[in-house]
Amino acid sequence: MPKGIPVRGESLIGTLKDRAFVRSFFDDPSVGSLAMKTLLSKPWVQAILAFLAWAVIRLWHLTLRVRVIGQDQERKVNHQGKQVIYAFWHGRQFMLFGYPALRPLVQMASLSRDGSLQARILQRLGYTVIRGSSSKQGKEALQAMSLCIRRHHHAALALDGSRGPLHQAKFGAVKLAQTHGACILPLTAQASRAWVFSRSWDRYILPKPFSRVVIALGEPLEVPQQASRDEMESYRRHLETTLMQKSRDVDLLMEK
Repeated sequence: MPKGIPVRGESLIGTLKDRAFVRSFFDDPSVGSLAMKTLLSKPWVQAILAFLAWAVIRLWHLTLRVRVIGQDQERKVNHQGKQVIYAFWHGRQFMLFGYPALRPLVQMASLSRDGSLQARILQRLGYTVIRGSSSKQGKEALQAMSLCIRRHHHAALALDGSRGPLHQAKFGAVKLAQTHGACILPLTAQASRAWVFSRSWDRYILPKPFSRVVIALGEPLEVPQQASRDEMESYRRHLETTLMQKSRDVDLLMEK
């Protein structure tokens, strides 16, 4: 028999194995989940998904009627020659993609597989992306953000870190502001009509097409470079309270 051609028994065994794999793929969720995770980790798949996500986000935002409140706060800080650190809560990012920042922005994306895709999307949207989180390589990520800030970028940080708890501020923004003499600007947003993914830990808000969106900035917060640990904690709590109140104000405004 020619080399490389299986005998009937071998062919039958191969066919049975293939069928067994197909059945396990559909019958066993773990097999399908593993295959999907492997596929999504491929760079070329992530590149395609990032392009599609970028296109959807851009088209989606074209339907929104965005109003910005308080951008004079950023202009004031820019006039003083200082850098800005935008501080926002997780769950409101989609609406904030429409904010017209006055300088190039650097953002952080986690080191997870989802973070890799998120980084590609953010890069397509024009952001400089640093990989890291409050739980993994946070110190290195903040150092990389510091370098970008020294190169006259503004920075944007989710105050509640990569994993929450939701609306509990971490120290990242306060430390960056202390190190560089930058001003922290609380930044939040809300839509007149939106889907809220309540099962997600961050209660992600997705504005419905053709809805109104308000993006609001709060008063700038400066952190002295000589601040003690107790003072840093005080600034962290103040920032947390300020952003919570600003978010409530915007929520009430959009309910009218």
